[in-house]
Amino acid sequence: MKIDKHQRHLRIIYTRVIERGVGKCVNFLNANEECKKNNFLQLLENIDKSIQKVTKVPLDNNYYKGMEELIEDILELQKKEFDCDEASSMIHRRANSLQKLKRIKNTKKTKHKKQIFDDGN
Repeated sequence: MKIDKHQRHLRIIYTRVIERGVGKCVNFLNANEECKKNNFLQLLENIDKSIQKVTKVPLDNNYYKGMEELIEDILELQKKEFDCDEASSMIHRRANSLQKLKRIKNTKKTKHKKQIFDDGN
């Protein structure tokens, strides 16, 4: 499947906006030990505005699909009543699992590692 340059450009922009949104949420929750609900809601509004500016593109990669689902769940917090501690633990847990998924993709496979000669003794 060949993707034209314009479609590729839109995909790159969309994935960057999603990653920035998740990163902003995680950094905000790490910096503020006690989550201030008003500040967090204002951050979510800013993230929502930046996502609305970008055209949504279908994603194939599991990491980016997970990122997209996480940012959608984070933005759903605006619409309902939530506890900051529970939201923080949910966001951290899912962000950590996504980081693990990303790291697995980048690790070397065992077949490419140096083989140690075993002569059987």
